[in-house]
Amino acid sequence: MNVARRPPPLFTLRQLQYAVAVADTLSFGRAAEACGVSQPSLSAQLGELEGALGARLFERDRRRVLLTAAGEALVARARRVLTDAEDLADAGRQLVDPLAGTLRIGVIPTISSYLLPGVVRALRREHPRLNVRWTEDKTRALVQALDEGALDAALVALEADLGALAREPLGRDPFLLAAPRGHALARRTAPVTAEELIGAPMLLLDDGHCLRDQALAVCGGARPEELGFRATSLPTLAQMVASGAGVTLLPALESHERPKEAYRQALTLMQSKDRPEGLYLSTANSMPVLRALDELGLLGKVQIVTTDLFQELVPLIEFGKVLATMYQRPYTQGKVAFESLLAYLKEENKPNPVIRLAPHVVFRSNLSLFSGLILNTDEELETELRSHKS
Repeated sequence: MNVARRPPPLFTLRQLQYAVAVADTLSFGRAAEACGVSQPSLSAQLGELEGALGARLFERDRRRVLLTAAGEALVARARRVLTDAEDLADAGRQLVDPLAGTLRIGVIPTISSYLLPGVVRALRREHPRLNVRWTEDKTRALVQALDEGALDAALVALEADLGALAREPLGRDPFLLAAPRGHALARRTAPVTAEELIGAPMLLLDDGHCLRDQALAVCGGARPEELGFRATSLPTLAQMVASGAGVTLLPALESHERPKEAYRQALTLMQSKDRPEGLYLSTANSMPVLRALDELGLLGKVQIVTTDLFQELVPLIEFGKVLATMYQRPYTQGKVAFESLLAYLKEENKPNPVIRLAPHVVFRSNLSLFSGLILNTDEELETELRSHKS
């Protein structure tokens, strides 16, 4: 009995990768370097590919490399073949481990530098077999990449035009008004209204950043006076405001962890006539504020409740300098959040909209019960905190 067999493939995935690399760089030399092969080897493999396809993919002279009309069509299909091949390999790995393989996630630049350091470390620790490929870009480019299948998911603002893409809110980040020291709006203790921004010299991000559109929407009909300078990042906006150039609106995520500012504000507050009798401190601000109180001789005289439990707090709780801390189990919360997100992306399981994780209150009397949960280093603390925020 004769068994019909499919003829062997005329080309390899490696040859398709070489073609895509040349199309991306328009340079045989740069493509060879990116693929980790010699240029003669890459050229020979592309020659075999063109022969198998029966079409010339590139026009090449001493000065430049161009895609032919056939090359544009065939390289576009090669990209899809490579994506399908990678998805096939991931599917095989996921049959053994659902949280293994490659996950391609985009993120907007306004939040990436604050969110990713803690997220990346937590993912590596909890899911070492998961290979997350991050892409930082503006919302429009990320949405296009999702539509084309180049990304599996993206972290963007919900106000963006997402078309028919599935979406799941992960959290809300309020706006804070940033103003130069001494500015009339900076002296306000109550929230600033949109009407108070009328005519205010406003610094905003450049066109294409969704945060710019959100800031203008918050202002509504107030119409602040937008200055000619347009920033490409939030740190630039913050520095321009600090120099006195104007005011701006920043997400709370950007302004959360500023130990020097927390230290300065604590000194100012505790030296004022209306000095409070007690303080509740967030995790990132705990040690700077406690240091300021210690310098003023107020540590132990002002009732202090902090957040989370880390090594530097232990002696302060033991000797009554800090009354208590609210241990919110940030690691557990971050882990639950990531597992819910990954289950949604990988298995399309809609996460529970409400997950309750009650905090513990740690006093001197019950401190020994939490000895195994104390974070050891500032770096570990920051990782846990960022995992919780994400």
